[in-house]
Amino acid sequence: MNFMKKLGVLALLAQAVAVSAADNNGWSMRLGASYRSFQDVDFNSVPFRNWGNQAGVTGPFGVQGYALNPVYGLPIPALPPAPKIVVVVPVQEVMYNGGTGDIDSEEGFAPVIGVAKELVQVGPFILSLAANLQYYSPESDSTERGNMVDAGNFTATQYTYNLWTFGGVPPDMLIFSGGVAVPPIPGSGTQFSLQNRFDMDLWVLDAGLEARTDFDCFSLNLALGPSLNITNVETSQTQQASWAGIPGIDAGATGSYSQKVTDRETDFIPGLYGAIGISFNLNEKWAVGAEYRYDWVNEEPGTDQGKIDLTGSSAQLKVTYKF
Repeated sequence: MNFMKKLGVLALLAQAVAVSAADNNGWSMRLGASYRSFQDVDFNSVPFRNWGNQAGVTGPFGVQGYALNPVYGLPIPALPPAPKIVVVVPVQEVMYNGGTGDIDSEEGFAPVIGVAKELVQVGPFILSLAANLQYYSPESDSTERGNMVDAGNFTATQYTYNLWTFGGVPPDMLIFSGGVAVPPIPGSGTQFSLQNRFDMDLWVLDAGLEARTDFDCFSLNLALGPSLNITNVETSQTQQASWAGIPGIDAGATGSYSQKVTDRETDFIPGLYGAIGISFNLNEKWAVGAEYRYDWVNEEPGTDQGKIDLTGSSAQLKVTYKF
């Protein structure tokens, strides 16, 4: 949702607030824009597909293990004499190590609507009860790539196994044993990539105590109170891999695959905020102001694939109307 659509939603709320507060002295309504500096999204590590390949002795053997029959990894049993073939099979395993994704600067803008009710004056300070509502929709999208020689932000390991066959190649007579880590074999041609995506709807609702002191043409204010952060997060991790056979070893082992896994989570997270600002009085009814705000949020919303820390600063510009 772009900024104008966000502003339209909150404008409807502002109209409802104005109607309800019009006949009450001491009320004021604020409408404006906020810019919040979001921290990077933390994406979790993930192994490339957790199943093996189901081909015969010529491959493909792919990127993550090998699963051919229940005797995988067991010692070679004593079998009756039979024609025996031994094939050296290279197997490549890949793990994404986790990483971060930044949020574009334009995603930090959000509309703000607020209301305040004056309660009492204590010396030079006017104490008010103030509430605000903000809506953000930050997102992050990043792709990382690697290969067996230059893994990048992946852990890539190659093993060689002995594949034994007895009396032909029926599945129940294949033994996949050994397993020795070796340097990547030149020419394997294995390429892999992982795309992370993070989308969040963030509603920030707060209600706090505001202290204001007035001068001739401007006012200073300080606010503090609890907040509620309502988040709806959707993430996805898309992994892709392709490989080519090695001449003289597994020349027929070529293939590729792509897998996308998504996750979604909704959270209601309490927090605290503090703000300090200045406003300039245009007349008895209207004022414009700027505010620095800091939010502290004690949990990181997200999914099992990625999370974000919402603690941080924002700057706000507001127009105030006093009823």
